[in-house]
Amino acid sequence: MHSLVRKGSGRATIVLVIVGVGFTGLAAGFSRLALARYVGFDVGAGIVAVSSLTSWFMASRAISAFISGVLADRYPRLRIVFMWAPMAGIVSSVYLLSLTRSMARIVLLNVAWGFFSGILWPSTQTVVSILAGGRSGSVMGAYFAVAFLGMAVGQYLYGVLPLSEPVMLRFSSLFFVLAWIFLAYAALLAPYDRLRPRLKPSARRLGGFRGFPLWMLLAAFASGYVSGMLKEFVYIYLSVVHGLSRHALAVIVGTASIAAFSVGMLAGWVADRRGPTSPLVAIIIAGSVGTLMLGLSSSLPFLTLGLSMAMIAARSSLPLTRNAVFLGVRERASALVGASNTLNNVGQVVGPLVSAMLYEMFRGMRPYCISAGLAPFLAASMLQLAIAASYMLVRERRA
Repeated sequence: MHSLVRKGSGRATIVLVIVGVGFTGLAAGFSRLALARYVGFDVGAGIVAVSSLTSWFMASRAISAFISGVLADRYPRLRIVFMWAPMAGIVSSVYLLSLTRSMARIVLLNVAWGFFSGILWPSTQTVVSILAGGRSGSVMGAYFAVAFLGMAVGQYLYGVLPLSEPVMLRFSSLFFVLAWIFLAYAALLAPYDRLRPRLKPSARRLGGFRGFPLWMLLAAFASGYVSGMLKEFVYIYLSVVHGLSRHALAVIVGTASIAAFSVGMLAGWVADRRGPTSPLVAIIIAGSVGTLMLGLSSSLPFLTLGLSMAMIAARSSLPLTRNAVFLGVRERASALVGASNTLNNVGQVVGPLVSAMLYEMFRGMRPYCISAGLAPFLAASMLQLAIAASYMLVRERRA
């Protein structure tokens, strides 16, 4: 066993990370739902305050993601430390959230949770994509697919387990501990000599023009914007506007997560063979349609379909936009993956805040037939269309 691990330590590291990511997704699946409803119903905060939880979390994560990425490139051995050590802070933050009803403390602990996440994941993603090499699209597709499958399972568990919201948060911290164990073991086995990337970007990988990595970062922002509004804002929106019960909410969110899981695997596989541009543009356009459906429909099947398509844009783009190989980097691997995380996180800061403010602004008004329920989703749909169109315009001009 030990000789097998030594010979294939890169593969062993990838497998252990993916298992750890699965446990993290499982914990996040019911902890974020539990936190949203805990703050919205037990603590009694309004929809703007609940939505701001995502913004505070992602603002903190955006800052730490970029800083940790730069540090990891300057001191490459930090990538190994960053792969596991920050999980201690995540476990502590989530557990302590369940013990307080103070909104100020909840915000501070939520910020700490985001800060430690921003340190942990860019380095982990960089290590996995570098070790995967030419199969980075497929491997990163599996990485995120397992994460979101775990999240879907967690969301279903949230709907069926007869536990209070604080107990749910404490329960989720146990799965974060399991993830911590697997990530620490992965870091122990990681072949450090292979973590200095010598990646030479090809024209195909860069989409045919030098500005492609910049466009990838814009795409990361758009997917983050959608991802942010699909958390606490949509959880409360579906509960209040459409009257979904806790069980119905868990079912619709879990179903949409499974759809995103399937497409994420396919997108990574296609990207390895044809480059990341075509699948990424298709994913963004699908997300634009899906978010618009969420604002136009009140039927449960169409809400599920719309949420599924929106989640595909938010999640299936990640194997492409957080991939060191597709970003075409060399010595700045962690910095660019960190920048992608940061732009995605900034989108997740802006998304829920803008969505909540648009909802409040248009509530009780119907200017030009735009309702409070349509306005946030229309804005998200137009943003995604603009990002997709920007790539197609640049491609046409350079053709």
